[in-house]
Amino acid sequence: MVSGRDSLAVGERRKSESVSLKAAYIVNGINATINGGTYKSTSSDEAVFLVVNGARLTIKEATVDKTGEVSQANQNAPNDDSGKYI
Repeated sequence: MVSGRDSLAVGERRKSESVSLKAAYIVNGINATINGGTYKSTSSDEAVFLVVNGARLTIKEATVDKTGEVSQANQNAPNDDSGKYI
């Protein structure tokens, strides 16, 4: 798991458009377990966790805190789950 602010471009929406996802913590291609602690994101349009490339994340007895608004641009994006950041 990578901590700190980071982003990852995933797939293609259209030939010239990719989706950029941001997260405070990225789990990329590994199985990870979190036991306790506090994990948070306060930035707009940023998830707390992003789990990609076949990774699995198990969270036990931890606090996950997400605050920050979804930007106007992302609120109007088609097929966008930006309001569902965890």
